[in-house]
Amino acid sequence: MDTLDQTSEAVGVLRDLYSRGYRLTVRTRVERRYHRGGAQATTYADKLQIRGDDPLPPDLHKEIALHRDELLAAACVLSPPVAWMGVLVARYRSGETVEARRDGWKGPYRVRLGMVAANVASFIGLEPTLDGPHLEEIIGEALR
Repeated sequence: MDTLDQTSEAVGVLRDLYSRGYRLTVRTRVERRYHRGGAQATTYADKLQIRGDDPLPPDLHKEIALHRDELLAAACVLSPPVAWMGVLVARYRSGETVEARRDGWKGPYRVRLGMVAANVASFIGLEPTLDGPHLEEIIGEALR
């Protein structure tokens, strides 16, 4: 099965979960690295949590396990677990233009779906440039 088919199946699982009244959230973990300059803490997505009134049916549980990364990405934008992701999602949804100054570059930019997907990919432990484009379809569905 190619990546596009798998992503489309994940979108179907996401729709099925919502139609049955389940909610997706993310549990995070903090990794601390200690070095001579002090400690650095980085937050990552750790676990996909699915809540609902009824237990998950076995067939749906199997589909969730198969599409864990895609569903975790969707959960990250549906209910952002960290403040910076909430800002990123809000800017994407509003379409606002932000003025940026970085290393001699100055100009307006708008948060695009690819930028959201790359950041989410990194947050869930995937490669932003390789896996980000793969997550765009489900993130776009979650943000509709």
